[in-house]
Amino acid sequence: MNRSLFLYSLKSGRTGIVVWSAFFFAYALLMMYLLQSMQDIADLLAEYVDKMGPMVKAFAGDVGSIINPDGTLSPGKWLSLEFLALWPLIMSIYAVLHAGGIAAREVERGTMDILLSQPVTRYSVIVSKFLVFPLTLVITAAASILGVLGGMAIIDNYGDLGGICLVFLPAVLLPLAVASYSLLCSVVFLDPRKVLIVAGSLTGLFYILNILARTVESVGWMGRLSIFHYYEPAETASQLSLNWAGIGVYLGIIVVCIAASIYVFQRRDIAL
Repeated sequence: MNRSLFLYSLKSGRTGIVVWSAFFFAYALLMMYLLQSMQDIADLLAEYVDKMGPMVKAFAGDVGSIINPDGTLSPGKWLSLEFLALWPLIMSIYAVLHAGGIAAREVERGTMDILLSQPVTRYSVIVSKFLVFPLTLVITAAASILGVLGGMAIIDNYGDLGGICLVFLPAVLLPLAVASYSLLCSVVFLDPRKVLIVAGSLTGLFYILNILARTVESVGWMGRLSIFHYYEPAETASQLSLNWAGIGVYLGIIVVCIAASIYVFQRRDIAL
């Protein structure tokens, strides 16, 4: 990794880090604060979740009852429905835009020749620019957890805190996997439009496939082909259980795609 290039890329992406962190902090704070007011209609919410079972499962995993044995709403399951299910999806969209432009956007702007003329390896160019995204994910996740903690402090309810924090491990790895194959598309096509079409369509296909597999029993087996299939925030938040197979899938995609990206970028002829 080239430290100067990393810091330059980090400086260029600081606006995105600040905006996403502020947005998710505020959103998490609001959703946690609303938990108290939702307690009055807990039975109604539980009935709604039960009737919408397949659709709820498609987005948040196996939620089950959102009411605890003592009659209170489960903070982990509530946030899974209203916040945690959306977090990796939104960051996956950002992953396509960010990682997909690492090489393609530089070529389009005509600045790749400047980068490659510096005393840095092609490997350093790819890695230094890519590492900004996982850092963005970690900072945004930390801001989200702080938002959850702030909301819990306001309503004095710290239920499922450990599980909610644990959810952010797969929540970070999922968009990181999306970023890794978007990076591969970036070095293969070197055209932002083609990258957006291919990586964006692939991500959309994964998401639709997951919904289809969880709502249509006859094609349930197809869910294993989707990276969203392995993300189940409700179970993790309420039961402190991780889908280790899913963790392995995400790590495998990340390692293979980043290695392939470096290999392709080091060996291909870039017409500048």
